[in-house]
Amino acid sequence: MRTFENLQKIGMIVGLTVAVSMTSIGSWAQMSASSSVNSPLSSPAGLPANSLLQPFNQLRFANRAQCAVESELPTTSIFAIIDGYNAGRLSAGIAKSLGLPVDSLVTSGMQDFRLAVSGVQSQILEKMLRGKLPLLPADLSEGLPTNLKNYKTRALACGENVFCADLQRYLATVWAQSHKSTREIVAALQPIDGFTANNFISDKLGGKASCLYLKKFSPFQAPLQAAELQASELNQLAEVALHPETVVTSCQDQSPELDSRNAALQIDVHVADEKLWNQIGFDFWNSYKIYLSWALRYSSDLQGWTPKFAQVFRSLDFEESLVFMPNGCRAMTVPRCDNQTLAMNAIRELAKKSGTGTEFDDLIPKGAENNLVERGARAVNNDFLGTGSYDQASDWVANFRKNFVETRWIMKNKVFNANQTMTVIARTYSPENLVENIEPLLLSGAVDQSTRDEAAYLCLEWRLSSDKRLDFLRSDIDRVAQLESMLQIKSQVGLTIAEQVTYFQKLSEALRPLCTDLEQSDFFRREGYQTNWSGLEPWAKELTKTSLPQDQNSSSPVFSPLRPVAGPALVLGNPEVLICANAMDCARKIFKAAVDLYAASTYAEAFLPISSTAASADVFNPYAELKACKVYDPWFAKNRVRKIFVADLFNTALVGWNSIPLYLDVDFRAPKVTSFNQLMSDGKLKYDPNIQKSKMTKTLIADFGPLLGAPCAIQLSPHADTPFNFYAFQGISLNYCKAKAERGGVVNRPGDIASADPTDASVCAGCTLNFVAVAGAASSVGVGLGFNPLKFGVYLFRAIYRFYKGNQDKTNIPRGYELRLDQVVDAYQRYGGNIPEFCVLPLSQGFKCFQDVCSSKVADYVERKFGSFPTKVSWRNSPRAGGVAASHYKMAVVKMPNCDGSITVPFTCNERSGADWGVDKIHISAGGNCLPVIRRRP
Repeated sequence: MRTFENLQKIGMIVGLTVAVSMTSIGSWAQMSASSSVNSPLSSPAGLPANSLLQPFNQLRFANRAQCAVESELPTTSIFAIIDGYNAGRLSAGIAKSLGLPVDSLVTSGMQDFRLAVSGVQSQILEKMLRGKLPLLPADLSEGLPTNLKNYKTRALACGENVFCADLQRYLATVWAQSHKSTREIVAALQPIDGFTANNFISDKLGGKASCLYLKKFSPFQAPLQAAELQASELNQLAEVALHPETVVTSCQDQSPELDSRNAALQIDVHVADEKLWNQIGFDFWNSYKIYLSWALRYSSDLQGWTPKFAQVFRSLDFEESLVFMPNGCRAMTVPRCDNQTLAMNAIRELAKKSGTGTEFDDLIPKGAENNLVERGARAVNNDFLGTGSYDQASDWVANFRKNFVETRWIMKNKVFNANQTMTVIARTYSPENLVENIEPLLLSGAVDQSTRDEAAYLCLEWRLSSDKRLDFLRSDIDRVAQLESMLQIKSQVGLTIAEQVTYFQKLSEALRPLCTDLEQSDFFRREGYQTNWSGLEPWAKELTKTSLPQDQNSSSPVFSPLRPVAGPALVLGNPEVLICANAMDCARKIFKAAVDLYAASTYAEAFLPISSTAASADVFNPYAELKACKVYDPWFAKNRVRKIFVADLFNTALVGWNSIPLYLDVDFRAPKVTSFNQLMSDGKLKYDPNIQKSKMTKTLIADFGPLLGAPCAIQLSPHADTPFNFYAFQGISLNYCKAKAERGGVVNRPGDIASADPTDASVCAGCTLNFVAVAGAASSVGVGLGFNPLKFGVYLFRAIYRFYKGNQDKTNIPRGYELRLDQVVDAYQRYGGNIPEFCVLPLSQGFKCFQDVCSSKVADYVERKFGSFPTKVSWRNSPRAGGVAASHYKMAVVKMPNCDGSITVPFTCNERSGADWGVDKIHISAGGNCLPVIRRRP
């Protein structure tokens, strides 16, 4: 909104621009070239010394369960999606006013905007990581301690607006001290708040930052496209890492080939102390966004990044041109089960190629919480947003921004049109006056077909939007006036949001007696009268599509509102624009406006300009909000496997030792969210899930294999959908099932229908080949014996086997690992440009590749201990002290570079997984010349 106000004041902007620079456009370009800033950073080992990947973070891979777990941790890598449209449009206005070439200045303006944003954010990162700017608490909830009392007071008073006068001055004071040492800064800031050294990042974090412009999504973004890697993919990653310029470049690259209209930057923060980062990470990103929005408007540093555009850029709405997305599963802000999290994260639907026809287009949105339950668990890290299907990263950004901007304008237009309609009608009629003008139209002696139809529309739309007893929309519309996100929308003229909702409420109550009387009389039941529903408002048709006849195939004439003889009831402007044709039409317009306000409020946090910091959404992790709202439990599958294992052991102890051909099979069902209670708290809409408790379903299996001479089984289950996986016995297809089911629903309120617990029963029989049959056959051998060891062993084997198989679930049991680019490149080079398959496991665990994961762990230990990487590691199984042999107890001999001796390392390790790792006291060989070469680290 601010952008268009500025364009209307183009004269002021041009004057300001000329004041900044009266030079030609050629000298402007020269100024830009001379003002670019590149700060060299050291390259990690294993990568070329001049690599762009400085420092590039480890790649975090995770399946969907691990994604849900990590959604509560702060990310160290983000994408900044920059849209240069507003900057280009502003530049076009300046060019036309000054008589300069439009195309070249637009191109220059969009590039300068990208360079300015990336430059200022890099400067902020450096200041924060070096302890020059303090961390500002992200969570200001009541009861949470913070020593920054004055900041908390100002932040709560300003709400989402970090530019209110008090907070702006506070941030200006903090920024002004950021060139000093931390000790000096703390002393200087003491008068304005209770600052201590703990409010600043310490050297212990070891933080470094990097910024890369993405030319295309590549193996560097592999965690978005796969949960695990193969050797072939590691080779691709190494090849790209050795030639990164093909897919990335510096954020300050001024090449004209780069797209500044749609740009994706990858910003990484590399930290040495991850535990400390997990404690401060969310405060870090919160502070980063606040400082960025403040500095782009008020800091004099902006002049150094874009001398010719600095002053005019300050008038832009940066937040409309910038969106942050965590790169992977971790988050920038703590996911919560509230409308802010759900609305923001819903924008991922717009990042798909088919990002149209989403719930944002619905006239009556279901709401983010209902869509959450409907979607449930879905794929993740399989490139479900299609980043790999675009040749250029800018093409993916362009698709997302196009869908996002179109949707934002739909929402803005709904609010604008509602405001205009409500304001004009309210200034002409009070609610009571409007009803007084409706009554003569309906209570006169002669009422024609068209008038009855319009009255039917009026009263039905009143019922749907206003009736508290049915409450299809009434409570949702009433809540709009309580939402902080809607109350912050400021209109230049007209009613406030709260006043609009109040007018709707008063009209609803004033119309109640009239519509009630009409419905109870024979007004709509006149003989020969049948309502033509073609004129019903589209939103009402959408809401009642299952209970009203539709007009697609109707032969009835198209409805036109009744116009009084004296002319239209209400017009606006010159030439005249019809607002409503009569009093009934005006009332219906009020109901539509109220419904539009509700529709816009559903996703207001995502699309309406209510915040003065850039939005951040967990676009690549749909499990952030699923876990926050308890729709998905990442630990359920793991706990379920353990519970079933305990039940299998119970079966083994109960019937695994005798000849009775029975066992009890169980299945544990996850708790299920059926709906949400909506709670208002401090102007925020939060959701409390209604959860159907978990169940354990039981099935009794009778195995008649030893009795009938064939491996056949009968199953009795209380639930027909209980899963049983039997292996088919080849050549036999005898199967029989009979099921009886009774199902119902529970209605708590309109639109809130939860399925009741099904009452099912089934009996199934079939010839199967399974462990039970084998156990039964084994038991026949031991008939008459008190104990059947063979059957007991089979039952025990079945329990262990099912436990093992259950833990192999690659989707629902949390699994994650990290990959270091320098180690991938090292393996690629050491093995002649072809990483072998045995490297996958050690590399995925964060170690350099040797012939197995145990050797890799020994090499890593020796390198950290002595500061030199081994050239060879060999080991053998070794007996424990006391002569007790153990396969995981080993002795390694390590060869070091530039010396003839060796290091002997006794250690424990499981060579299949690398588990049970530990090192005993090591020994440096007395012979050779290793002692002078190896330097022991402190």
